[in-house]
Amino acid sequence: MLTFYSSTGGKGNETVTVTVKDGIVTVSGAGIELANQKNKDDKSALTFNITIL
Repeated sequence: MLTFYSSTGGKGNETVTVTVKDGIVTVSGAGIELANQKNKDDKSALTFNITIL
């Protein structure tokens, strides 16, 4: 069974940053609040860092 999550908007506290330096792309995010599309009480915060060489 698949469960789909969507951003709730995080009450204005969500941030995503993209930087490019010397050909390296870095994407980071913090305070991304996700909620289950079928159960809005099922929420969790997401923080991530992705580096693409």
